[in-house]
Amino acid sequence: MNIIFFGNPEFAATSLEHLSSFKNINIELVITNPDKKMGRGLTSKMSSVKERALKLSLKILESNNLLDDDLYNTLKSIKADLFIVVAYKFIPKKIHQLAKKGAINLHASLLPKYRGASPIQYALLNGENKTGLTTFYLND
Repeated sequence: MNIIFFGNPEFAATSLEHLSSFKNINIELVITNPDKKMGRGLTSKMSSVKERALKLSLKILESNNLLDDDLYNTLKSIKADLFIVVAYKFIPKKIHQLAKKGAINLHASLLPKYRGASPIQYALLNGENKTGLTTFYLND
C-alpha cells in the first residue's frame, strides 16, 4: 500500500516510524511544515516528523499552504492509496479526496472532548483519569 503521511510533532513522528516498519506499507511522501526559527537565537528548527523522516530516508515535502497548486499536482501524481494524518492541520477536501482509499486521521484524544491542537496537554491540565486516541476517515 502506498501512503502519504502528514504530520509535525513527536506524537506524529512516533506514528511515522511505526508505519515505516511494516513491509506492506510504502511511504511515498511525508508532508510537514517548513523549518521555523525558534528560541532566543532564532535558530532554525525542523519538525519532529521531518527529523524522523530524514533518519528513515523518506522523501519530504514541506508546505504551509495545502491549497498550493504545485502541492496538489504532486500529490495527485503519486496516486497514493491512503493518506495518514497525525497531528497536522486541517486537510481540505480537494486534497484528502485524492487518495484512492481516503484519508485517515489519528487524533490524540477521545473526541469530541479535546479537539484542537493540544489535546494531550489539556487532558493533563484538567486532571483527566481516562484518555485515548480517536481514528476516523476525513470527510466534509
